[in-house]
Amino acid sequence: QYYLNETYYNNLSNNNLIEEMKYYLGNLGNGTLKEIYEMERTASNVIENNQASWNGKIALLYPSDLGYARATSGWSDSIIANINYNNWLLNDQAVFWLLSPYDGDADGVAGWIFEGGLDDGRAGSFAGLRPVLSLNSQTLIGSGTGSYEDPYQLVY
Repeated sequence: QYYLNETYYNNLSNNNLIEEMKYYLGNLGNGTLKEIYEMERTASNVIENNQASWNGKIALLYPSDLGYARATSGWSDSIIANINYNNWLLNDQAVFWLLSPYDGDADGVAGWIFEGGLDDGRAGSFAGLRPVLSLNSQTLIGSGTGSYEDPYQLVY
């Protein structure tokens, strides 16, 4: 939280395009994508003594983000089932942490392991970060087509 919202954020050019958001800290459980989305945002699904949400400019992916990034035909499946299927967020062999704590473990964090899918781990163990943010509503596309060769150039 500190690194992403201080060091990382302060080293971004045009960080004025990023809007502060409320991020929810409900535990990861198992279920359909809709159920996982709701668990992430339910205060009663927070580990005892943890806060239910926090405000910041940069966070990590939610587990449900991985589910919604796959083909729509998989949205009614368990979040763990076929999560790799046509998923633009999982196009590499990465291991990275997610925003949600892992169900029932005060020291656990949810993560993505390319060979095993959604999993839990210890907050001190090694994994990558995939920062997420929301752009200010005044942000416009100044130029570019959004392709790899011609990315969008954003302006405020």
